[in-house]
Amino acid sequence: TMGSAAQAMAGERPHRAGLRRGSAPPANGAPAFTEAVLREALATRQITAHFQPRHCARTGVLHGAELQPGWYRPDDTWLPAADFLPAIAQAGLHEALVQRMLECAFELLGYMHKDHGLRLGVRVPASVAASVSWAQGVAEQAERAGIAAEQLVLEIAEDGGARCNEVLAGAGAHLRLRGFHCAIDRFGQ
Repeated sequence: TMGSAAQAMAGERPHRAGLRRGSAPPANGAPAFTEAVLREALATRQITAHFQPRHCARTGVLHGAELQPGWYRPDDTWLPAADFLPAIAQAGLHEALVQRMLECAFELLGYMHKDHGLRLGVRVPASVAASVSWAQGVAEQAERAGIAAEQLVLEIAEDGGARCNEVLAGAGAHLRLRGFHCAIDRFGQ
């Protein structure tokens, strides 16, 4: 089940009793988080996935989950994505964050029974997904992990204006041909 797989993943991290909601550093003109701090948080797996369940509204059946980044800091505090995503964008680390979320998705799917029928969604900024080579890299990563492409939904979110549209079509077509599900998020809001 998704629950037992998530517990297995959590077993790799030391349990932190008393984990509390942290706060982003105050905005005093200095950057809230430096690129080096963010890179270290990604590399040391402090930034990891929270799983937001997706249920059918009519039946209540669990269909999967969307992965949301969260930051478990060494001081036993936790930051939601909204507190550090602007710094990720400013540091140009969207691709590294997407890679980290894909690693989490493949890890969870690897723990789960092969016939579970659940899909995990990973949000990908259009500027990251804007190449066929990136799409091919995701397909190869899933193959190496032994994960069926249809278990993953790549939710492509607008972040680069019209300049991304042409290349996104090629990347999206490549992903669909490889068996991935794609969703478009926030285009033309």
